[in-house]
Amino acid sequence: MVLELDRDENGRRRQKWISVRKELGLPKPATKKQAEELLIQKLKELQEGWFIEPSKMTLKEYLHRWLEDYGRTNLRQTTFESYETTIRLHIIPEIGNIPLANLKPAHLQKLYADKLKGGRADGKEGGLSPRTVRYIHAILKEALKHAVKWELVARSVAEAVDPPKERPKGQQSWTAEEVHRFLEAVKDHRLYPLYLLP
Repeated sequence: MVLELDRDENGRRRQKWISVRKELGLPKPATKKQAEELLIQKLKELQEGWFIEPSKMTLKEYLHRWLEDYGRTNLRQTTFESYETTIRLHIIPEIGNIPLANLKPAHLQKLYADKLKGGRADGKEGGLSPRTVRYIHAILKEALKHAVKWELVARSVAEAVDPPKERPKGQQSWTAEEVHRFLEAVKDHRLYPLYLLP
C-alpha cells in the first residue's frame, strides 16, 4: 500500500510504502478489505495530524534508548536497575525484535500469558506470579507512554491490554490436629470458652 504523505520543497510527491501484512501483524497476505480499512485509517491519521511514519526501530532498540535517555536521569538508581533487569530478562527475549511501529496489543497479551505459564528467567519450572507480570506491564506502559510523547508511535498499545489480576490470597485453615493442640495450649486461659464456640 502506498500512502502519499505530502510534497517536498521541489513539489515532488513524498510517498510511504506500508506493508499491510506487517502493519496488521498477519501470518498471511492481507485481504483487499483489510488493505482498504488500513488505508482509510492511515488517511484519517494523516488528515488529523496523528500519522507517524513507521520506523525500523525495534522495541529492543527503543527500550534501550528509553532507559538511557529517560531512565538514567528520571528514575532512582534502584528503580532503573530493576527496570533494566526486567526488560533484559523478560521483555527483549520475547518481543524485542518486533518493530516498535508494528507492536500490537496482542503481542503484549501473549507475552503476559506466556510469562504466567512458564516465564521464569532462572530456568526453574512454572510461570511468573501475576504480580510480576503486572510489573512487566507497568514498565511497558511507562516506556510506551514516552514513545507517544516522543512521536515515535501514534498510540500506546499497552493501554489496550489487560494485565493479569492479582490472585486472591486463599484463607488458611487449621487441621483438626492443629485445632486440638491449640485448645490444649489455651485450656487454662480466661477466654478458653470463647475459643470453643463454633
